[in-house]
Amino acid sequence: MAEAFKHHKPARPSITVASSQHIITIASGWGELRYGEGKNGGDEQVLVIRKDGEKRALSSILQDAFDAC
Repeated sequence: MAEAFKHHKPARPSITVASSQHIITIASGWGELRYGEGKNGGDEQVLVIRKDGEKRALSSILQDAFDAC
């Protein structure tokens, strides 16, 4: 995510986020995110949309990184 913001369009082929435009604040609907991920009730949250179209809640990505430490 940091690389997407720094370079706007990363050139590395292995990156999973295509550009900074794929990191957005939006309300998600039922079934858009992984089970148990993100805020309940359609509240706005920061979402990361991967190249393959999968949506992930930034809060869950950061929690995974924190848990790995």
